[in-house]
Amino acid sequence: MMRPKAFILICSVALLLAFSLSLVPQESDGASYVSRRVVPDISTDIKNHLNIFFLDDYNDVEAGSTIYVEARVIDDYFKPVDSVAILFTIQDPNGHEESYSMYPYLDGYIKLEFSPPEGVVGFYTINATADNPDWDGWNSIEVKVIGVTVNETPVLLYFQIGAVIAAFVSLGIASTEAFGYSLFNIFAFPLYSRIKKEEVLDHFVRGQIYGFIVSNPGEHYNSIREKLKVTNGTLSHHLRMLEIQGFIKSRKESIYRRFYPIEMKFPRDRGVKLSDLQITILGLMKGKSAPTQKEILHTLGISQQVASYNLRILTRKGFVQMRKDGRKRKYYLTDASVSGAL
Repeated sequence: MMRPKAFILICSVALLLAFSLSLVPQESDGASYVSRRVVPDISTDIKNHLNIFFLDDYNDVEAGSTIYVEARVIDDYFKPVDSVAILFTIQDPNGHEESYSMYPYLDGYIKLEFSPPEGVVGFYTINATADNPDWDGWNSIEVKVIGVTVNETPVLLYFQIGAVIAAFVSLGIASTEAFGYSLFNIFAFPLYSRIKKEEVLDHFVRGQIYGFIVSNPGEHYNSIREKLKVTNGTLSHHLRMLEIQGFIKSRKESIYRRFYPIEMKFPRDRGVKLSDLQITILGLMKGKSAPTQKEILHTLGISQQVASYNLRILTRKGFVQMRKDGRKRKYYLTDASVSGAL
């Protein structure tokens, strides 16, 4: 016969086991229930980001002229992006818009032809954005377009002066050399000066540009404009005329168009090509031994992103070495930069 205490113990264990089994989830339709955390799918909201940098400020562009607005497209890791189309939207001062979609042509560089029509002057806005739903990125610049002032001599003035001179000649008064010269100074010379003044100034500027190219063969468009302090429209007009008239020739080298005297042969490949900013950085490092990235960007007035990108290129091409000095990273010139680029 079972003892009372043993019976109570067995009943207690049985009740506890039954209660535990009642807590186990039951199968439904043959599938077991598994607890899991539900995470919303946000993959469709994540986009790749690109950065669009305009390479210059474009101001005082003459209406009716044509310039090229250049930009570069890179991602957040400073790698050029060539596979994403960029949508440029040009808005004129009257609010009219035109849009152009194009791909970078090489190493992230992209070029937009900008031709403001004559008579429409003021500030144009050029917006650049990724023309791809999987990418985002945007930038914008304003371009000041100015009118071309032409001083035209009224046609009636020509007839009036011609009539006066003809009257004197018909009377025989202008038969002496002295009187003829005085007559020219009184009537014809002011008109002649007025007509020729614009032509003389035009030829003077064109001569300056031609002389600069002869003395500095291979200079590119932006360098010529900055050195001679002329506007985009003026420079593009005179360069075009010099090429048409057979004084100079040009060719595209990397992202720049370089100009040479017509009698000079194009040089062979220059090897490694550096941008103006990269050459400036090397020049700064030559004058200031082992600067840090912070010192470089403060001295040149550029952003940390631009400084880091260009230093990385110079390091990759073997012109610069980075060495740690405690907690600082300093940049040194290599023998290649001293003997080649500088």
